[in-house]
Amino acid sequence: MAGAVLLVGGAIFVYVPRINAFARMDNSYLGNAWIGSILMLVGILLLIGSLAGYGVPAWLTALLCLASLLLNVYSGYLLARMPSVGDTLHQLSPSLISPDSRYLLSSALMLGGVLLYVAPRGDLAEALIAIALISAGVTLAWQLSGGDLHAFTPVASIDEPFYKPPVLDFGQLLVCLLVASILFFAGRFIQGRLRGQQPRAVGQVASSS
Repeated sequence: MAGAVLLVGGAIFVYVPRINAFARMDNSYLGNAWIGSILMLVGILLLIGSLAGYGVPAWLTALLCLASLLLNVYSGYLLARMPSVGDTLHQLSPSLISPDSRYLLSSALMLGGVLLYVAPRGDLAEALIAIALISAGVTLAWQLSGGDLHAFTPVASIDEPFYKPPVLDFGQLLVCLLVASILFFAGRFIQGRLRGQQPRAVGQVASSS
């Protein structure tokens, strides 16, 4: 589930410069787009690939990875082809639901789908761990993007008060990958401990009966 950290972080890194008119005119923010795209790609592969550990066949996991990548790229086009859905979402949250937020929407759909698959199968504890990792990803991306609401407030034109979000570089990419690696191994350790306790609990119930 460490892929959730990279997926959420990458989506935020791409989203923040897109909603800022000053950042869109500055080529130095291309690094934000590249870093965010790399993190989303790795995050999707890790997140969807983790379904193989929950009983999903390998061939189906591969198809889901491909479908998730296509969803991430073409989610904006799909919303445009469904104007009633896009208009309804935009009315609910005009500042968040826009063509620039398609990566956030596709990430939310993927994360929600994985959690809905994992939680009902008795892996509630692992689902809670995944939610904690998602929160960690949001917190990390929040801090690297400025740590306040200014970066997430749309700046539609240069006539508005001047503000630019931080420019990301290779150092931030390494930080995200390092944090995700630590959380990945920590999650694997906790997952192994949780699954190792289940047979003993079942055996104790059987012996007592």
